[in-house]
Amino acid sequence: MDLPTIAELNTEHPAKVYLQNRKIPEKFLKQLYYCENFKKWTNEQKYTFESTDQDEPRIIIPLINKGQIIGFQGRSLKKTSKVKYITIILDEHHPKIYGLDNIDWDKTVYITEGPFDSMFIDNAIAMVGADIDKMFLISHFDVDFVMVYDNEKRNKQIVERMEKAINLKLPIVIWPPDIKEKDINEMTLAGLDVSSMLKSNTYSGLEAKAKLIGWKRV
Repeated sequence: MDLPTIAELNTEHPAKVYLQNRKIPEKFLKQLYYCENFKKWTNEQKYTFESTDQDEPRIIIPLINKGQIIGFQGRSLKKTSKVKYITIILDEHHPKIYGLDNIDWDKTVYITEGPFDSMFIDNAIAMVGADIDKMFLISHFDVDFVMVYDNEKRNKQIVERMEKAINLKLPIVIWPPDIKEKDINEMTLAGLDVSSMLKSNTYSGLEAKAKLIGWKRV
């Protein structure tokens, strides 16, 4: 990419400070980029914005499959931004997933809701703005997938996605009722052992359905 990586920025740069405050592992700072004028730069990759007025800086999260950049997410650094994440897909023929090139398919693959959360888990990929494509899972039927959704009991969309995953016979993580943090990043910042929780709170089938009912009621 024709952009500086986050690792290359000076220690006081807002983009680097933001990611370090979120405790994003250092190795990923070499895989994330900084873009000063997101709309202008995006239009150079794929015409997307009719106007580049009120442009803004964003962190660029590249989506790579088999060495090819097939899209990217732009994460706003402005607290006043109405849209935190903007996803641009350059090649619609590839799955809209982050982290595919970092995966060992012989191990359990965790699927999180967002790229940042996936960075705190060994061998994880992330959904990018939508549910995982069922056909993608079918095409990797010999892989052990575990779905990891945010800990938001009152979010109707998340509950529906969890129910869908269970019905597709996919293992799913259902967080313990005493966990208050809403996602993996927040859990990490709170000092929780996320890896251990994933292993001890993965369910499938009837057990997953029962656990989900209990989780929703808390």
